[in-house]
Parts: sequence; structure tokens; C-alpha cells
Amino acid sequence: MINIQRGNPIGLNHCCILMAGPDAKIEVGAHEGLTGVVLNATVSIPIGRYGMLGANVRILDYDFHPIHWEKRRVDPKTPEKPQPVILEEDVFVGTDAIILKGGQWARERLLALAQSSQNQFLR
Repeated sequence: MINIQRGNPIGLNHCCILMAGPDAKIEVGAHEGLTGVVLNATVSIPIGRYGMLGANVRILDYDFHPIHWEKRRVDPKTPEKPQPVILEEDVFVGTDAIILKGGQWARERLLALAQSSQNQFLR
């Protein structure tokens, strides 16, 4: 885990932030590379072995606010239902990418830098 600017020439916006709610689980596999990432879980974010998460990557298993405008008017602080984010072994997530709830990445997949995804990339 790299948390300092001189540890990575690509440029960090912040140190690594791992936040898990009371019933949530964040699992980071062996031989993992994380650089200034944000992992924010209310359900789970399991990350397989030998993965690489580039500088400033964000992985969130819930929305911070309701997506639909009708729900935001009634209760703007209650998010939609959370869903796990699953990264299997040997996944590479490029710099500044964002993976949202429900994302599932199969082995040996690549998410390019500065991309956003809520899709599933299975075998």
C-alpha cells in the first residue's frame, strides 16, 4: 500500500482510505498493489490475489444518495440498496478509475485509467 507522493510518480490525491460499515467486509488478497485508493463498503468489496489498483482508484458498493429524483425529494440521505463489488484475481484497475456498486470483474481483466464502471465483466 503506497500512501506518499514520492512512492508513486503518477501523483496521489490522498492516502489510502478503507472504510467498512458495521456489517461490511473488505478483503484484500495477497500480493495486491494499492496506491492512494478509496475502498468504501457497506456490504462487501473482496479483491482477489495479484491485483493492481492504480493511483486514486475509488471502489464504492453503494450510492451516497438516492439516484432517482423522486426519492431524493423525499429522503435525500438514504441511498439505494447497496451491492457488493467483486474483483477476482489478477485484475488491473487503472489510475483514477471508479467502480460502482454491483461491479464484478473476472480474472485477468483491465479497467482503463479514468474510466467509470458499474458493469459486470465476467468470463
